[in-house]
Amino acid sequence: MRPNPWTVSPIAFAALAVGLSACGAPPVHNSPAETALVKQIRSAVLTKGSVHIEIHRLQKGKGVEILSGDIGEKSADEFIVQGANRVAIRVTPFASYFSGNAGGLESFLGLSKKAAKRAGKRWVENKAGTSLYKDLFQADTMSSLPDSLLPAKSDSVKLTTKLTAGEKEKVLTWTENDNGTKVSEILTVPASGPPLPHSEVTDVKSAHLSQTSVFSAWGERFHVVAPPAPQVVSYSKVTSG
Repeated sequence: MRPNPWTVSPIAFAALAVGLSACGAPPVHNSPAETALVKQIRSAVLTKGSVHIEIHRLQKGKGVEILSGDIGEKSADEFIVQGANRVAIRVTPFASYFSGNAGGLESFLGLSKKAAKRAGKRWVENKAGTSLYKDLFQADTMSSLPDSLLPAKSDSVKLTTKLTAGEKEKVLTWTENDNGTKVSEILTVPASGPPLPHSEVTDVKSAHLSQTSVFSAWGERFHVVAPPAPQVVSYSKVTSG
């Protein structure tokens, strides 16, 4: 899974699923087995419609960042923590919300100190239809997940197999390139049954960044509720002035 802009300003949330891609690169002719498996993974992921994700990211000088979340077709429920900084994000069909301490709101979401102070302990809301809501909904629900997981058509993919705790798995390995930045990806799926990802390891050596994403609870239902109205403040009120 691409290094994840859950740690940037809400304005940049649309980058969540896009990640780094090899735009403009010539097409690569992978073998039929690799091409077929990528298509099968995409179909299996979208068919399930929901997943639980645990992401551990380590970047030199920044310590460990942990993201835990459930994402579905029209909703998401996530939590990010790094040291004392924390933030929670909820997406519903009607609005998106985020809340956290001052450090989390500033470092993860890019709020100013003034805006973080205004938000306090309340949930900050963006109604459906606003540009920020559209960006977050598009980037943070299931429709974007295959593109954030899988190689682009321009990526050369290697397919191997391995045994993990006695279970045979298929492993896809590839390297993406964006303006000279190389991103190495290793995606693991079961060798039998629906090829729903078990894990993905991402390495950006130039940024001294490594990330492990673990996937579970494929297709399990979850329910995201809006925070109580007295605990909600609009994004415009927090950021205006």
